[in-house]
Amino acid sequence: MTQTDDRDDCDDDPQQRSLLLCQAAERFMNSQGGYFCPIDTTILADDFVFRGPVIGPLVKTDYIEVLDYFRVYEAFPDVAPNCFGFVVDQSDPLKVRFFVRATGTYQNPLLGFLGMAAAKVAPPDGRDYRGSTEAWSILFDDEHTMLVRCVTGGYVVDRFEDATTTGGRGLTLGILSTLGIPLPAAPGSLVLRLTQWVAGWSSGKGGLFPRTVSDVGAVPRWWRDSRRGADI
Repeated sequence: MTQTDDRDDCDDDPQQRSLLLCQAAERFMNSQGGYFCPIDTTILADDFVFRGPVIGPLVKTDYIEVLDYFRVYEAFPDVAPNCFGFVVDQSDPLKVRFFVRATGTYQNPLLGFLGMAAAKVAPPDGRDYRGSTEAWSILFDDEHTMLVRCVTGGYVVDRFEDATTTGGRGLTLGILSTLGIPLPAAPGSLVLRLTQWVAGWSSGKGGLFPRTVSDVGAVPRWWRDSRRGADI
């Protein structure tokens, strides 16, 4: 039976439908998503949006650009998301929620200006990266095509968690903290919002800093939240 056959069969079997969605979400995180592995751009819907606690909304092109800026999976070749707890959202049948508790070892410099700065502070030395437990979600556009329409990630569920190296920070902010660069990471932080505003003048393709938000006019209309970056 092909994957297409499985998707057709799941129309009449909610349990099978949920299983296929969860499997697609796990596959995205492990082998397609671009953060823990090279990205498969064909899996992203044209109206894709990424949103983190203080980053986003990022549209498809900007999301790909930001991932390429750091290339976390090259700096930490053994990085793994270690996802668990996959479940389909009860109020949104195309959204899968789960947790990430990433691990890896720092073997090569991160790319970009921030990566070079981090390498000055902490040259690659094989140190452990033990991420805080983060809540993530993946929204698919359709149960048949299963293109990824939205990813939310980096939402630390317990910033006081033991045995982590991130200082309670998520995503790349947690990695930078592991490397000795603990940047502000709290939504609403005036310092972080000012930093994002200043960095915005030299962000984007070829810029010193990665994009933290996409242009307002580029964000798909289906994304209705008006908050940007670290706004609360």
